[in-house]
Amino acid sequence: MYQRLNHQASILVCFSRQDLSTHNSTTHKQDPRPYRCDQCGRQFSTCAYLSQHRRIHSGIKPYVCRYCDRKFTQLSHVQQHERIHTGEKPYNSICKL
Repeated sequence: MYQRLNHQASILVCFSRQDLSTHNSTTHKQDPRPYRCDQCGRQFSTCAYLSQHRRIHSGIKPYVCRYCDRKFTQLSHVQQHERIHTGEKPYNSICKL
């Protein structure tokens, strides 16, 4: 169910989520994950995610722990690892274990 906002324009207003979903799937038929890994075929939504994934295949680990020199493919992984050394427990206030 659509309603034209202006008779001269082709802009439509969707009245329900289903209408919007139907409109999007038929009008905007773009692949949500257009970036494909050439080694394993896995697909990603952004070029940055693909670049991050490629480190798995290449073995490149650009992020190094400041305390023990262990290397990681992702910044978030080294940050999580460093908490072992610092004793930081960022979720301790939520869960009292």
